[in-house]
Formats: sequence, C-alpha cells, structure tokens
Amino acid sequence: MDSTVDFPPTRRGRRESDGTDPPPLPIHLSRATRRRHILVHVFFICLPMLVALLYLTVNAADRFDADSDFTILPLIQPGAGGLHASNAAHLMNLGQNAPPGAYDAYMVVDYLRSPDALKEIERRIGFLQRYRGKTADIFYRPEPWRLLFRQWFAGTSGAIPFEDQLAHYNRMVLPRYAITENIVTLEVQAFTSEDARLIAATLLDMGEAFINRTNQRVLADLARGAEGQVTADQRRLDDDHLKMQAWRASNSDLDPDQLAAMVTQVVQGLETALVAARSSQMLSGASPARGVADARVRAIEAQIAREQQQLAAMERSYAAKFFQYDRLKEDIAFAKNAYQTDLAALQTFRELAAQQDVYLLRIDEPNRPDRALYPDWFLILPLTLIGGAMAYGILRMVMALGRDRWAG
Repeated sequence: MDSTVDFPPTRRGRRESDGTDPPPLPIHLSRATRRRHILVHVFFICLPMLVALLYLTVNAADRFDADSDFTILPLIQPGAGGLHASNAAHLMNLGQNAPPGAYDAYMVVDYLRSPDALKEIERRIGFLQRYRGKTADIFYRPEPWRLLFRQWFAGTSGAIPFEDQLAHYNRMVLPRYAITENIVTLEVQAFTSEDARLIAATLLDMGEAFINRTNQRVLADLARGAEGQVTADQRRLDDDHLKMQAWRASNSDLDPDQLAAMVTQVVQGLETALVAARSSQMLSGASPARGVADARVRAIEAQIAREQQQLAAMERSYAAKFFQYDRLKEDIAFAKNAYQTDLAALQTFRELAAQQDVYLLRIDEPNRPDRALYPDWFLILPLTLIGGAMAYGILRMVMALGRDRWAG
C-alpha cells in the first residue's frame, strides 16, 4: 500500500479555478499588479478631492462675509407696574425659560428669511443685480440650471423665477438666533466686500423698521383695548354710585356706618364714665357718699346695657339694609380699583407709543471685510478626501458582497 502524500507544487503557476477559491493575497501578486491596484485605489480615493480642487481653482468664486450681532429689547420689561396680567401675557407669550425679547427676536429672524424681506431689499438697493452676472460659480450663481441650459442652447436668458431668487437669497443671507445669549447673528455673503456690508446694513435697517412697526401696532391695539376698558370701568363706577344714591333716598338718608359709629361712641363714653364712677366708689370708702357712688355705678352699667341692647336690636332690624349697603360699598370699591388700574395701564401704553423707537439694539455694525473667507480650501479639501475614502471603501465592500452572493 502506497502511503505517500501529494503536496502542491512549490513553483508558481496558474491553474484552473473551480470558482470556490478565495481571491489571491497581495503577496501572491506580482509587483506590477500590486502597483496597479494601489494606483487604482489612490485614484478613486483622491478623485473627489481632485474634482473639488479643480472646482476651487477654476470655477469657485471668492465670497466676502459681513457679520453683525444685535438683540431685541422687550417692549415692556417684565414686572412693569400698572399693567394687566392679560396685557403682559399678550406681549410676553414666551416659553417658560425664554428670555425677554425672544418672541420679537424670532419674529425678526423669520422676517429676514421671508419673501417680504427679499422684495423690500430688492426695492431699496437691488439685491439680485449685485449677484447676477458677477460669477460663473455653478453652486452660487443666482440663475437656476434650467435657465443656464436655455441660455446655452437656445441663446435666450429669461427672468429668474421669484422662488429661485428666494432660494438664492436664503443661501447668501443667514440670520441665526441663539436663545441662550439672546443674540441674533446676521451673516451676509457677497462677491464684493462693499456689497456684503451694504446688504447687511440694509437688512438691519429693515429688521429694525419691522419690529418697530409691529410694536407700534401692538401698542395701538392695547391702547384701544385699555381705553375701552377704562370707559367700561367709568360707566360701572357711575352706575354703582347711582345705586348708592338710590339706596340712601329710599332709606331716608340712613348711613349704617355713621349710625353704628354714633352708638359705639355713646357706649365708649359711658364706659369712660363708668371707670370714673368706680374710682370715686373706691375712694369714698365707708363715708355717706358711698351710696351715691354705688347708685351712679349701677345707673351707668344699666345705661351701657340698654345701649348695647339697642345696638343689637338695630342690627337685627336693619340686617337686610346693612347687607345691601355693604354690597354697594364693595362694588364701588372694586369698580374704583379696576378703574385706577386700567387708567394706569392706558397711561403706560401711551407713554410707550410716544417714546423713540429703540427696540433693536445693535451690538456691532456690519463690517467691510478685507479678504474673502469663502470658499475655505483647508476645510473643503480634507473633507472631500475623507468622504471619498469612506465612499470608496463602502463601494468596494458592496462589490465584494455582491460578487460573493453571485458566486454562491
């Protein structure tokens, strides 16, 4: 019996594969094949970076950046006196932890992103003409691709639709609100430094005019509401006074407060006299004047008891009238308090409406940049290299999985 074992040949040579062999290791490949594979990998990994480098070198336009920070002062400071809670809630309708002025700041940011802001800045300084025709950058030119194709192939250039103008406007104008610092940052990018500064300054003026317009409208509404409330309070107070006058006329000008005060005053006078009589009683001792003093003390005590009984009887007989009188007094006091409060609120609203519009506080004015900050080469190139490597690795993995599934 032959017990020898056949070993694979040590010499390299190509043999037929049955389709189940794993791919050869790099050490089994020739030097030229390995070099070719490395070059292919490096090419596909660096291809996005090369495309980005070509774009930055040939097509990308320099963009100047002008920044400005501002904050919004609240129309009515929290805790301001003389205001209704409903009026303060109308102006300070914020979240639980939102700082004062956050509601107005959100409104300004939303306005600066709106079509109305684009129309206004186009009317003031001509926003679109400062970008159109200034660059051939495929990503930052205001013309959409369909208009470029029409211009290249048909030789005609139509007007840019307003939706495309708004999209380009929102790419170049970036207002951001930081709720923790309560500061709005306005960033404007343009192809010239002067255009960037001018657009940022114009947008600040527009935001200030917008918030002042809004505050004036709110104050006018609140003042009209306060005037109506003051008129209603005045009418209610007059009605309560008329009811009190009618009550007095029907009760023979009876004043329960004065009547009770008179009886109480008489009782207090009798109590004072009783104290003096008792003092005389104690000083008289066993003299003949002691009987007179005792009689005086008993007479005063009887008089006090009669006055107290008279007061109790009067309160029982006039209980219903006293209730009506107390109710009318409470109504008058409540109406007077409401009238004074609403009158103070109306005065506050009028003073706020008459003061100077200083609700938008500029922290720093838009600057004129000396050099272009965008495009940022040191950010774009590394990111495209990393992204290309990741995309190529994922693609190779998907291809390997597909090849194994196809072979299986």
